[in-house]
Amino acid sequence: MEADFGDDDDLELGPEVAEALAKGTDLRQYSAEIETALRSVERASIQDYLQESESLAGLHTQIRQCDGVLDGMESMLRGFQGDLSNISAQIKFLQDESLSMNVKLRNRKAAETQLSGFIDNLVVPPQLVSNISEGEVNEAYLEYVLELNKKVAFAKQETTAMTSAAGDIAPELEKLRRMSVQKIREFMLQRVASLKKKMTNIQILQQSVLLKYSGLYRFLQENAPEVAAEIQEAYTTTMSVIYLRHFKGYLGDLMRLRTEAATKGDLLGQEEWTSSWQSASSLFSSKPATARGDGAFKLGERGSAVDAVTEPPLIPAVLTQSGSTLHYEAIFGATSSLLLDTVGCEFDFMSEFFGGTESFENIFGKSIFLVMESLEQVLYLLWPCLLWPCLLWPCLLWLCLL
Repeated sequence: MEADFGDDDDLELGPEVAEALAKGTDLRQYSAEIETALRSVERASIQDYLQESESLAGLHTQIRQCDGVLDGMESMLRGFQGDLSNISAQIKFLQDESLSMNVKLRNRKAAETQLSGFIDNLVVPPQLVSNISEGEVNEAYLEYVLELNKKVAFAKQETTAMTSAAGDIAPELEKLRRMSVQKIREFMLQRVASLKKKMTNIQILQQSVLLKYSGLYRFLQENAPEVAAEIQEAYTTTMSVIYLRHFKGYLGDLMRLRTEAATKGDLLGQEEWTSSWQSASSLFSSKPATARGDGAFKLGERGSAVDAVTEPPLIPAVLTQSGSTLHYEAIFGATSSLLLDTVGCEFDFMSEFFGGTESFENIFGKSIFLVMESLEQVLYLLWPCLLWPCLLWPCLLWLCLL
């Protein structure tokens, strides 16, 4: 009997079936053989499984153990993950704390710098107190008072004066200020008094001594204006007396060397030659023996006084030793030249030391009056015809010197 397998196109056979059909094998028998073989294989597989059951049980146990280990590792890793999260949070917290600490550190450093500067500018070291109270007034003392002046000025600032520290230190600074002012006052008055000594070179003393301590006078101007005014007044009075004495002696020495260009005997009609009651014809009488011709109406050597205005002042001792004589024009020119040189040096010194020349006129007022008074006396004693030549040249000399 042939089995109907339908359309060959719809049947898809395996290679074993195709081979069996090709050999003409009974398919039912072949199917039974296949089933028997499958059952045999199944029983063998079961037997193998039974033989390997212990190994499979051990493997199962190991797998469960591994699963437990993996669960433990998972729990541990989760713990690590949680710890890492906590550590990350702590690191962020530490970063924030670090930034905050850096800001605080910068603020503290800035505060320390300001506080340190505040303390340095306000606190008076014991060594400074000792130097000011016990030290001698010299060039080093100027550094001490300048440092003290900085502290006094700092303590007087509005922002500083409001602090309790400034209130505590202010009395001590005031004591040191008064002490330094008193010592500087005595020192400066002694130096001014030293100008009165005879044979003292005033300009050298001014330049080498007084100008070195001009900073002390600045300190007095800032901290004790009344004492600075006292010192300036003492200097003004002293220098006025010194210059007056100096110019009086210089002018007196030159006047002793004076020679007359003409006398009253050189005039016509002089009343001592004839009586004023005599006739007018006596005006044309002959001159007395003391007359010197027309020299009274000539400049002669007196004109050379103008050429000598730029020369150094005359030295009376040298002229006396050489037996020289001087016309009044030369005396006036030498005195004026010396006066102007002295005025220039004194002006420079006062501008640099005192910072002004308010007392300048008080220093030279008497000396200038002395020179002008001498000129007035000389002109007053001259006769009218001799007056103008003698008056003209001193005035020209004075204008040239100015």
